Amino acid sequence: MTTETAEVSILDLLRKYWSELRQTDTLPARTKIDPVQIDDALPSSFILERADEGPAHLRVSGQRISEMVGFDTRGLPLPHLFDAPNRQRIWGLSDTCLAAPAVVTLGIEAKAANGFGRVSGRMVLMPLADSDGTVNRALGGFELHSAVPIAPECLIVPSSAAPKIEYLSEIPTIKERKPAPRPALRLVVDNT
Repeated sequence: MTTETAEVSILDLLRKYWSELRQTDTLPARTKIDPVQIDDALPSSFILERADEGPAHLRVSGQRISEMVGFDTRGLPLPHLFDAPNRQRIWGLSDTCLAAPAVVTLGIEAKAANGFGRVSGRMVLMPLADSDGTVNRALGGFELHSAVPIAPECLIVPSSAAPKIEYLSEIPTIKERKPAPRPALRLVVDNT
């Protein structure tokens, strides 16, 4: 992890990258995601995909996420990373991300695998467009403030945690940069 990354959270890096890809009022295309550009955040990030009715699944999942829960999470429904009382809520929030579309940020906690204490953190979901404009994927990430492994299916949404939902129309876009106008050139000849 670089010095710059140590000062900026993983989720802030992901959010900045997603915002940079979104040059207009449209969503970033899933095909534009370049893992090299989010190298420092890659181990804690994932691509969420909803193919049918039902919860969205982790299509691609970073190594830190698998290490965090102790097994490969690819193909797992996102709600199944959470304890049973929170699964319906996570399902609803991922649906909001994809259907509205909206960026969803949520405070989370995790039970430590050794049974002692909890670890706090955040999760973010940012919608992505398919080649035909359909929103069926999201770029997401987890940020837990500990290297301690957590117990499987033990991500928790604290009762005090209210999700931050930013609908697409509320998120400012980065205007396309236009090259600075070039000054008129004139030919100056000095043949003396």
